[in-house]
Amino acid sequence: MPFSESFIQHIKTIPGVEPHELFEALHSVPPTSIRLNPNKSSQNYTEKKPVNWSQNGYYLNERPQFTLDPLHHAGAYYVQEAGSMFVGTIIKELLKTTEIKTALDLCAAPGGKTTDMASVLDKDTFILANEPIKNRTSILYENVVKWGDDNVYISQNDPKNFSSIKGFFDLIVADVPCSGSGMFRKDPQSIEHWSMDSVAHCSMRQQRIVEDVWPALKAGGYMIYSTCSYSKEEDEQIVEYICNTLGAEIVNIPLPDSNIYNSGNGYRFYPNKLESEGFFIAVLQKTEELVGDSKVPYYNAKAGLPMITKGDREALDSYIVLPKENLFNMKHDLYYIKHPAELQFLSPYLSIYKRGIKLGKIIRKELIADHEFCMLHSHNIQFNKIEIDKETALEFLRKNPVVLDNDIGWAILCYQALPLGLIKNLASRSNNYYPTEWRIRNL
Repeated sequence: MPFSESFIQHIKTIPGVEPHELFEALHSVPPTSIRLNPNKSSQNYTEKKPVNWSQNGYYLNERPQFTLDPLHHAGAYYVQEAGSMFVGTIIKELLKTTEIKTALDLCAAPGGKTTDMASVLDKDTFILANEPIKNRTSILYENVVKWGDDNVYISQNDPKNFSSIKGFFDLIVADVPCSGSGMFRKDPQSIEHWSMDSVAHCSMRQQRIVEDVWPALKAGGYMIYSTCSYSKEEDEQIVEYICNTLGAEIVNIPLPDSNIYNSGNGYRFYPNKLESEGFFIAVLQKTEELVGDSKVPYYNAKAGLPMITKGDREALDSYIVLPKENLFNMKHDLYYIKHPAELQFLSPYLSIYKRGIKLGKIIRKELIADHEFCMLHSHNIQFNKIEIDKETALEFLRKNPVVLDNDIGWAILCYQALPLGLIKNLASRSNNYYPTEWRIRNL
């Protein structure tokens, strides 16, 4: 792993770094870590070595072929770099002293921090996962759906689109694009693209991103700022800019591991000290008073989304009982929207990609369920559920026909009691309704 002389000299200027030990660690095999879904967790992993700073994080002895594990597709866990899991720990600490009703993951794909937020925040919290890059939104959507929470929504917007939403969010997680030096061990090819010019460019971009989204944070609200860069220009200096120019104070968090380095303006994870990649994270509380803070208006159905019909609601009740004021019909699909007022308020400003849980269609009083409905964990779904073995599960995930012994009709296939998706089984044949774009290929 050849490092340029400019990078070697740059690393020597970084607070808390021990250059020789760090470069030695960068030539080692990176650890593999996962974070369990507390609502779908499997006992298969709880005997593994825990991540010190994450209640649901574990290290694996080796990196398996996750694609061939049905539990991965069922949303039982998320494969995530261990340092990034510190976001959930910070949020749990903040919740001890403050209430968080609205939260934004600003640069959310592929979904690690979003799913971590969903696991630790209250289930009534409105969580918006935003991805500015269009071609990354689909993987974010897939991971959010598999995780199975009903309070996570997805938008696809540049950070500047949030500047008009004054004081809406109690919490903003900003894991911003960076020069990526902290990920060199996992992505050696990125080394050749690193330069001090790229660091300076990223620093300017990060400053713009924070400036754009800052008005959307309430006074007294919190921003969790993070990068996977070692450079002070992208880390401590951005934190200083936020405090001195935008108006914020640094919030100190108790450290569950003494090897996490506190630079004064944030926390640093070094791979020679911790089983993680390079990571920087800081917590800031907004101090400035806002004029014209946003107020979420009382939801008016007549002025907003079309409500579900009485007949469809009665048919749906045989599958799942949900509050009627949260059920809507959009383009002939039924939706459960837990936060209609918040969604209505944001819609004029943002491009919304996922606006609640898509339940499916009622046709002749029968629910043709959507995959989002099948993956929900927080509601009692009255639907045929069939337990299958691993071989059958992998055939289903390849979107091959899975024929059961009986004429059961619609059924949700489950692996180790966790839903994988929907089939319609008619004696000698069946239709596989697993999303085509998610199917396992070439394995």
